[in-house]
Amino acid sequence: MNFLKRQQGISLIELIVGTALMMIILAAVSPLVSMLTKTGTKGMSTNDLMEESRWAMSVMTQDISGSVPPGEGVGGLPTYSPSLTLYRWDTGWSGNSGYPIVYSLVTTNNNPNTSQLCRSVNGGTAYPLTDSNRAIATGLNFTTSPLGDNVTISLTLTNPNSPYQSETISSTVFLLNFAAK
Repeated sequence: MNFLKRQQGISLIELIVGTALMMIILAAVSPLVSMLTKTGTKGMSTNDLMEESRWAMSVMTQDISGSVPPGEGVGGLPTYSPSLTLYRWDTGWSGNSGYPIVYSLVTTNNNPNTSQLCRSVNGGTAYPLTDSNRAIATGLNFTTSPLGDNVTISLTLTNPNSPYQSETISSTVFLLNFAAK
């Protein structure tokens, strides 16, 4: 019992053994933490790509669904094209035409690695639908069905920090103003 009362701390050997065990545990855990960090960063990049593509797709879908079908209005939709000009019917417009909406890939700063999906309304400024810091638009195609009653959009976005990471989404949009002839 006197032995327990006299011990005031830990010995040097206990300290060395404890430090060695702690270093072994840290050496085993640090690669796991590094791997989890990389996986989390890659997951956030994929989420950024999907968020950008879904946002752009929803805006295009809304515009295309209310547009004038091919052969009506001013011009029409191409069969297959990397850009699209459509004419949207809205309140206040009369006749066979609406206001033009143009979707295209626009290269910023003369650098093809910074292209953005842009939308221009009624001949105005082309505003980007995608953020080039989060996603670069590397592919955009519009395909019109033989009847002209729908348009299929295919959009490819690439991570600006990792050119090998890209997401492609497609959507078929049916024209609400289509009347079979």
